[in-house]
Amino acid sequence: MFGNQFSNWGPAGDFPDVGNTLSDDTTNGSAGTYVGPDAGDVRSGTQYGAGGTEFTGTLAVTGEEGIFFLDRRP
Repeated sequence: MFGNQFSNWGPAGDFPDVGNTLSDDTTNGSAGTYVGPDAGDVRSGTQYGAGGTEFTGTLAVTGEEGIFFLDRRP
């Protein structure tokens, strides 16, 4: 290619895989397949999503301090 000429298919691109593209978007003409978790499935206060701050989880895990192990030794 010379100067600013392109092939019949246009300029080459670097596109993300469909598994790395949200299901409501497309990449290089193909539908994305990634579906992130619901906020209720992520521990409360944990941030996630774009830049790690797009969403905040709301899942309340109870009984964390009440975990015990039953010793069954004779």
